[in-house]
Amino acid sequence: MPVITISREAGSRGDELAERLANRIGYRLIDFDSMIDIFLKPIANEHEKQMLERSSKFFFEPINKNEQINFKAYLEGSLSEWSEKNKAIFLGGTSQLFLQNHPDAIHLRTVAPKEIRLKRIKEAQALYRVYLDYQKDNKEFHSTTISLRELIFLEKFYSTSTIANLSAEDLMNRIDRQYRKLGLTLFNANLENHLYYHVVLNTEKMSLDHCLNIVDSLIDDYQIQKHIDQQGDELASLTDDSDLPEFKNESELEFARLLNLYHIEWRYEPKFFPVEWDTDNHVTMAFSPDFYLPKFDIYLELTTMNQRYVTAKKKKLQKLKELYPDINVKIIYKRDFLSLIQRFDEN
Repeated sequence: MPVITISREAGSRGDELAERLANRIGYRLIDFDSMIDIFLKPIANEHEKQMLERSSKFFFEPINKNEQINFKAYLEGSLSEWSEKNKAIFLGGTSQLFLQNHPDAIHLRTVAPKEIRLKRIKEAQALYRVYLDYQKDNKEFHSTTISLRELIFLEKFYSTSTIANLSAEDLMNRIDRQYRKLGLTLFNANLENHLYYHVVLNTEKMSLDHCLNIVDSLIDDYQIQKHIDQQGDELASLTDDSDLPEFKNESELEFARLLNLYHIEWRYEPKFFPVEWDTDNHVTMAFSPDFYLPKFDIYLELTTMNQRYVTAKKKKLQKLKELYPDINVKIIYKRDFLSLIQRFDEN
């Protein structure tokens, strides 16, 4: 499984995405404070730890008088070494820059239009005021604090009363300023540069469930490619495409290579199944599955995440099963590749 970093604009729900993704895939979630606790606390005293949390410039201070290495270089090395053997979701803290050359990292960023972010921050601020009242009265706050994470983050720099009473726009600008400051100070980098990321997710256009599905697909693709890459020299001879048919898309080519890798016999679009006719007995709809695996006596139809195509294929598949009940055919998604790999390994 890959290491995942998540950068976000204030109010773009990056914190919620990170939390839900961590619960979904069983990853440890490490934010900026946790990063300092895990990697720098062992070599930093309490004063230095507080300075690192509040001042990005302090990262350039040497870790002690006898060492030439500073906190930034130490953290960079520690993160890289730790991520070779451990998997986590890193939230913020310019983790995408610390791990920009990590071969197993997937970098994500969440964004949203200004008016949407302002609305969300205003809602979070109202909940934050309730949260402060509960704290003042020593009552247990039962509501989730995920959406409050960004406002609680500001408590390092501003009083709680300031956070509770600022305008939503002021809060948004101050949160974004702190995010940008770390990137500019440590790497002279603009975190809004989309070239740092594999995917930028607009949470106005997509629900968190949709975003999670996209990340699932990225993880699946990573695992498939990693599995294939680990096969070494054998893959080099099998990825020679000169003897392969002309496929419609990259997914079909990738799947054919996977079948070759496991020495699974296959045929490409071997049969044409009419499933609908007009009044003159002319075929108006047909289904030609992408692959046939003779060893398993199964037809496989690859598909994407596009719901429009999935619905059309399911309609054809239903008709095919009604007209040809003895035909074994299955629609598979990219994420199904992994279960197929396991099945091939067992045969």
